[in-house]
Amino acid sequence: MKLILTIINGGGVGLGYRIDNWSTSDEEDLPQYRIPGVYNEEDAGRLLEALQKAADTSTYPNYNFPEGVEDLVVKTSGDNVTPPTYDINLFTHIDWSSIQSGTINIPDNCTLKGNGYNITLTDGVSIVENEDIENLYVNGKPYSNENGGSNTDNEQSESDATDDPTT
Repeated sequence: MKLILTIINGGGVGLGYRIDNWSTSDEEDLPQYRIPGVYNEEDAGRLLEALQKAADTSTYPNYNFPEGVEDLVVKTSGDNVTPPTYDINLFTHIDWSSIQSGTINIPDNCTLKGNGYNITLTDGVSIVENEDIENLYVNGKPYSNENGGSNTDNEQSESDATDDPTT
């Protein structure tokens, strides 16, 4: 293990660590994911596929979310809870603009935690209304249950509605 530590004005800042087998290979950085979630484009694609399978009623009872993406979700319920509940954490912006029509369903037993990241969707595609969507942006605008997450509705801004350009 190699630990790099910098001391500045009496405080310490850890820069990273690595555990490596003995070898003559060069040093390399390793990803350090603290909790499961969507960290890259491949993760986003697997999540989308799992959500589409979960929404396809023809697959019941053979498919239950989160088959295939267990490493991307955090189970938040106890072992004896049916159905189990999950958090889906986003740690990157997602581009799902390849979906041309319809909706993306977030299962009722899941909370989508956007963590301030953005999902890009094609006009007319939306995320199905789910009260458990937190801190998510869709096409650069805050997710809203009123428009189903599509952000393509012609909503008036607060300043337009009040004729006050300062709001």
